[in-house]
Amino acid sequence: RAYILENAHAENCEIILIEDKKNKSLLARAGAKNEEIMLGNKAMNEFFLNHVNWTQKEDDFKRTGFFLDSLELPAPAKLVFKAMRKWKRAQFLNRFLKINKIVGKQNAAVYASSPTLGIIVSRSESPSEAFNAGRVFERIWLLATSMNLALQPLLGTIFLAHSIRLSPSTPLSHEEGSIITEMYNQVLNISGKRGVIYSLFRVGHAPPPSAQSLRKPLESFI
Repeated sequence: RAYILENAHAENCEIILIEDKKNKSLLARAGAKNEEIMLGNKAMNEFFLNHVNWTQKEDDFKRTGFFLDSLELPAPAKLVFKAMRKWKRAQFLNRFLKINKIVGKQNAAVYASSPTLGIIVSRSESPSEAFNAGRVFERIWLLATSMNLALQPLLGTIFLAHSIRLSPSTPLSHEEGSIITEMYNQVLNISGKRGVIYSLFRVGHAPPPSAQSLRKPLESFI
């Protein structure tokens, strides 16, 4: 903990590590709202599931997107995700079984089980501040990895909140936008209202990932 705080700092950015149970639960809930809303929103649901590779063969070929196994889902959840590829089926599952809310609740419990959740705050908002916050996040991730710790970004809610505020139109409904804004403000309150939130993540010990999403080699772009 001390090593990360000492070596990942940058000008105008602050790293806040949260370890008490109450605030971890609140941050976990805020982070998991992204998945709940994403699976319940037609545009976001279709965008996400269209970027999932459902087999190893598909992932080997595309080398972009998310390999299903890398999401670390239990077998029943994999079947549900496959069923939700068609929006009408997703609507049915969400309306009558509350699948998106169940996923959000389960993910929040997983996130809260981590020993530490972290927030990166910048004093002001600008492209350069966002860039610096991104560098800090990369440093934290590299430092955590060097100490055999696992780190997971929980950025969806944060990015959606910025999008709602800065973009004239988003695929979110008014109700969904209000929920995202409320969750962002919750993270901001836990941080002590010290600036602009650029990152939320969790870190701790974990077994090795069961799969990885492949990426195209650098040589294919140069």
